[in-house]
Amino acid sequence: PGTVTIENNSICGTTAMLKALNCNGSATANIFYNSIYSSHTDTSTANSALIISSIKNVNLKNNIIYNKNGLIADIQSSLLTGSDYNVFFSDKKFFRYEGVSKTFADFKTVTNSDLHSIFLNPKYTSDSDLHYKNDTLNGFAIPIAQISDDIQNKKRDVIHPNPGAFETKADSLLDDINKDLTVTSVGTLDMGNNTVTASFKNSPILNLDPNHIYTGTIDTVDISYQLNNEAPVMEQWTGNLSIGQT
Repeated sequence: PGTVTIENNSICGTTAMLKALNCNGSATANIFYNSIYSSHTDTSTANSALIISSIKNVNLKNNIIYNKNGLIADIQSSLLTGSDYNVFFSDKKFFRYEGVSKTFADFKTVTNSDLHSIFLNPKYTSDSDLHYKNDTLNGFAIPIAQISDDIQNKKRDVIHPNPGAFETKADSLLDDINKDLTVTSVGTLDMGNNTVTASFKNSPILNLDPNHIYTGTIDTVDISYQLNNEAPVMEQWTGNLSIGQT
């Protein structure tokens, strides 16, 4: 075909798959906003998270590509005309270009691409849940005009979108976000004994994305306070706080 577009996919290569994503034989390939992971145990160059072969124009942007044991990408007889703002990672190997193994730096030089791409562990939630947990990646991608939603039809940030298939965090991670609250006391108290009360609410607004429906509970909240210039004091509340409860 003339043009192939692959966008907003979560691709988990299992122990039975040596190739998580294999693209070949087209004039142009647009590969945008994909989360790719291979957990195959093979450590040879036959194991590659991404293979691109015989494609004249490859636009590779805003992807997260992680191969635990093999190659991140194997580029064969193809030209990376628009590859950037990708997140690459591998525990064992790196890249291969025209049959020759390359480090990340060498790969960028020989392909003249990926100026802003980074080599960093995305810390996927699990082998099958490719929400990333590495907050360094927040807002790392660049907008692509024709892609306004993610794999779950949630709106992408129009200025600083997140890389990969998911624009928002997984529910389990949002639960951790809701626990990380700061309660600040305002005003100056008179001398004597005073009661200071801190209140907090399990509010959906803390989910960061109004399109994300979250119904989790809060079971622990760490509260810190400081009197004058004394050392901060940390106390912990435990219980079960549902959405909307204070």
